[in-house]
Order: sequence, then C-alpha cells, then structure tokens
Amino acid sequence: MLSASIFLDESGDLGWKFDTPYRKGGSSRYLTIAALIVPQHKKHLPTRLIKDLYKRHKWPIDKEKKWAKMEVTEKLNFIKKSEILFDLHKDIQCVAITVNKIKVQEHIRDDPNRLYNYMIGLILLGKMKNFDKIILSPDPRSIKI
Repeated sequence: MLSASIFLDESGDLGWKFDTPYRKGGSSRYLTIAALIVPQHKKHLPTRLIKDLYKRHKWPIDKEKKWAKMEVTEKLNFIKKSEILFDLHKDIQCVAITVNKIKVQEHIRDDPNRLYNYMIGLILLGKMKNFDKIILSPDPRSIKI
C-alpha cells in the first residue's frame, strides 16, 4: 500500500476587507497555500530538516519561525537544505497556489472555506490519486475546513 503524508500551510488570510491597509485592519490581498507531499516512509526527512534548522539557528522550539522574520542567511540555509532534500528524494514534492483575492467572485467570498478547499483541490487532487492512503496535516487554523 502506497501512503503519503501531506503537510499544508498558508500565507495570508481569508478576510475580504480591502479598503484598509493589510495588518492595519485590512485583509491580505493574496492567499497562498503550499503543500509538502511526502511518501509515508520518508516523513521523517522534512521533520529532520526543520529540526536541524531550529537547532542551527537557535530558534525557540515553542514558536513557529515565520519566513518574514528570518534573516537572509537563515532563508538561504533553508533554501539550500530544501534543494538538497528535493534533489535526493524526487518522490518528495512541494506544490503551491496563490490567489489574488481581489479578483475572487462574490459567491465564493460568502464562505471562506470554499476558497481554501477549492485551492487545495486544484493543487492536490491530481497528486492524491497516486496514493492508497493519505494522512492530511493542515496547519492549525481558526476556520473549520
């Protein structure tokens, strides 16, 4: 049986307030969802990579490290280690999708989960069919999926 773990993370929010600047009462203009697709028997490899980065850069382990808060050298180190991982393990994939929320149709804005689930479907359904079993690990969010 071929199984995989899929780890999801998003950047941006599911709000629709565009008349105010972002992070000053307004919503993000874009929403990006990324997924890491890892065969189950290799799920320890990305975890190890992240643990090594936390240790090397002395990041506090009780708090998620945000890309925007990383130093340039930390970002470059992450990119280098990720590139090595993907080169050595062609069956580990990273996929992403970005939406300009200003262009999202009104009927989709009624339910934030609709956009989130639609985006996930676009990037994952074609990949998921290649596995007999999927363990989906979304990033903890305040909105029920």
